[in-house]
Amino acid sequence: RPQREHRSRLETRLKRDFSRSKLLGHEAGDINRHLVVNRYPIDPAAQLYADFALRNGTMRLTETIDFRVKRENLHTRRGLAALKAITLAKADELFKGSCVPSVVYAASPETLDVIQPSLNLLGDYADRLYDADNPADMAAYMQMMQAAAHSAHG
Repeated sequence: RPQREHRSRLETRLKRDFSRSKLLGHEAGDINRHLVVNRYPIDPAAQLYADFALRNGTMRLTETIDFRVKRENLHTRRGLAALKAITLAKADELFKGSCVPSVVYAASPETLDVIQPSLNLLGDYADRLYDADNPADMAAYMQMMQAAAHSAHG
């Protein structure tokens, strides 16, 4: 039996939000219907998949990272942040600059000092970082994705 992919609480939350907004596609081909696709292939041979993708002429990619783990486990999240940065860099190369990369992250205030280098790295590859615990950030993120989806529908 194939092993089930691990999804963070944050990725599950965004998937639910996209589903409620009727923006969530169910297969990679739904990207052509201007729907948000979860685990969109960027470089399958290298096992690089964007957490979420939406295309409306421009490819909008979102990587998610949940830093809400025990402090001693944050080092594994730093590696994950680097992998997500590589995914965004590869996507930029693949889509030749017609890509709008975003990162949605969650972190506890007491670990911000430890994760700031990871956020800085991700910021080098993303147009914008969105704090999942900041309602204004998440409203702006969802509005951006909804506007992109609806502009594609004419």
